Amino acid sequence: MKTMSVGAIALCLLFFACTKNDKPLENPPTSDPKGKVAVTFSATGFTQETVDLPNSSAKLAATDSMGSYVRYFWYLAYDNRGKEVSRQFQKSSIGSAFGTVKDSLQPGGPYTIVMFASPFNMPFNGADTLGNAGYPDRKPKPFPLDSAYLSFRVVNWYWQKEAFYKKFTINVNTDTIVAARALDRIVGKVEVNILDANANQGIEVSLDKECGYYFFNTGLTDGVYTDPAIPDIDRPQIIKPFVRVSATKFERFILNRTAPMVATITAWDGSGHIMAERKVRFTNEWNKKVIITGKLFGPEIDPHFGFKVSLNTDWNADSTQIGF
Repeated sequence: MKTMSVGAIALCLLFFACTKNDKPLENPPTSDPKGKVAVTFSATGFTQETVDLPNSSAKLAATDSMGSYVRYFWYLAYDNRGKEVSRQFQKSSIGSAFGTVKDSLQPGGPYTIVMFASPFNMPFNGADTLGNAGYPDRKPKPFPLDSAYLSFRVVNWYWQKEAFYKKFTINVNTDTIVAARALDRIVGKVEVNILDANANQGIEVSLDKECGYYFFNTGLTDGVYTDPAIPDIDRPQIIKPFVRVSATKFERFILNRTAPMVATITAWDGSGHIMAERKVRFTNEWNKKVIITGKLFGPEIDPHFGFKVSLNTDWNADSTQIGF
């Protein structure tokens, strides 16, 4: 079935001096007594792309609300020294106001604006904890822009989350207009289809490498972490495996795009012994979907038996196919 996913969240931004009722004026007055200028951000639209997703046939139009896809939204403003001077957090439960930010900034600049949104409640500027993962109660520390980051980890685990991000600079005066922007997806997605699997089989798809942090200022991730091939008490495997979404389909969002990875597909019998195992090498790119398809329990004597890797074109225009 076909439905819509999002390669970018369209972001319209208007900055203007205003009265207390927040209506823009043709001839804006001077700044308020504190010298600040009212600023309004609107992030309410989507660009439209089509991608196969299970159990849904609905399509979202390009004008649909941001809240139809993401549930959490952060806005951060930094001054020209990289100091955080403002922040706002929103949940989609607020309704039609979700994605609209009203702020006030001192005239001048340049200010660096950071926005990110996700279906998941993602931490930043600190390690998340399972017992205290709800925002805004956690109140992340206001790190300088050079060291601020978005976390894809929970406690010690390398989690799997989808996220959209945008950073840009503005100068604020009494009548400033900024053109439309877009929040970009900063993860890729990998889908594994095991054609001969059934729901009663114990199967896991694991990942050997992943990154945990995305740095706001540089747009880069931290160094690649590699799970041990044979875990022990001192060094367990901490990269979360793929999610099993059906009897034959596994999937995972992945942040790492700097190093090739291996997906290990393993099936166990009722006694915990390995029945079959395949290792598939692939690379990940943001806003692209890698699809790995094949049979796990096929005849070993067939030299053409195995998995094939392809790059889904629904998220982005480029495509590559790897046969083996």
